[in-house]
Amino acid sequence: MSTPGFSAETSLYPSRGQYCSATVSGQDGVLQPASWISVIDICARFPSLCQPVPTIKVTYQPPQPPYGEGFPGTLTITGQNFAPDTDVTLTIDNCDFSALRTMVHTSSDRSACLAVPPYTCFTIPGGSFTTSVSCFCGGSGTVLCPGAVACVEAQDLSGDTAEGSTPINC
Repeated sequence: MSTPGFSAETSLYPSRGQYCSATVSGQDGVLQPASWISVIDICARFPSLCQPVPTIKVTYQPPQPPYGEGFPGTLTITGQNFAPDTDVTLTIDNCDFSALRTMVHTSSDRSACLAVPPYTCFTIPGGSFTTSVSCFCGGSGTVLCPGAVACVEAQDLSGDTAEGSTPINC
C-alpha cells in the first residue's frame, strides 16, 4: 500500500521528530494516521536521562599570618546536583595522618513565584552544600592522592558520587 507524499524512505515535508503508527487488527488495508513523538521534551518523558551530574569544588586556604607551619589551613568543599535534603558523606585524604570522614546535609527543594504577571511559580532545586574543615597537611598521600594534594570524595544516600582535589601548600 502506498501513501501519497510519505514513505519510509522519503517525505514531501521536512521531519522534525519521529513518527509511529498504530496497528489496527482485523482491518487489512486501512491506513491509520501517524502519531507524533516529540524528541524535544525527552527530559519531560525520561527525567533520569537529564539529571545533572553531581560535582564538588575543593579549595584550600593556608593559615593566615602570624600563624604558619604547624597550624591548620581551611579546606572548603562546595557540592551541587546531589539528591535534595539528604546526608552526604565526605572522605578527605591528606589533611591529617588518616582519612577524615564527615557528613554534610544538602539543601531542600524550594518553591518560588514571580511577583509580576503572569505570576508563574517554579521549583528551585536543592541538593547543594558548602562546608569547611581544618586541614593540617599531615597525610602521607596515596597513589590516587599524592602528598601535597587534598582529595575529597562525596557520596549521598542514593549513591551519587563526585570527586575533587586541590593543591595544599604545606
